[in-house]
Amino acid sequence: MTTYEKNYNYGINGEEKIYNILKKKYPSIEIKKDRYCFYDLLIKDLNVLIEVKKRNNSKDTYPTTIFRYEKLIKFKDFNNKNGNKYRFMFIFIYNNGIYYWIHKKNHKYHVKYFRRSFRDNINDKYCKHVFLPVSDLLHIDSINMEL
Repeated sequence: MTTYEKNYNYGINGEEKIYNILKKKYPSIEIKKDRYCFYDLLIKDLNVLIEVKKRNNSKDTYPTTIFRYEKLIKFKDFNNKNGNKYRFMFIFIYNNGIYYWIHKKNHKYHVKYFRRSFRDNINDKYCKHVFLPVSDLLHIDSINMEL
């Protein structure tokens, strides 16, 4: 199995884990099967789109966590086309816990160009990434989408 396939399967397992956790509280949750969709899960009755990120480290290993800025742009475009009725959430699965962050228009984070270190058989692009302080992440136990 190639490194890409291992990473892909690692991510899929994370999506299924979060789906099973949230299904108990949010029965309208759906998992997206399109591998090129900009989000992984949808809580239909609450209009919440969720992107799941699985990490190989503990939450506080680094001061920030990163994801491609393109994810936020795709969400904003999608939301504008759909009456701005959706919320966008990232869920991060770390070795020591599960945390989330809900995108808000005025939230402060840094955006800069970045390229991940070379991984076997994966050629990551040099592109814009969001550097989100891990101190802004909330533990999954505190999740309440009705607010």
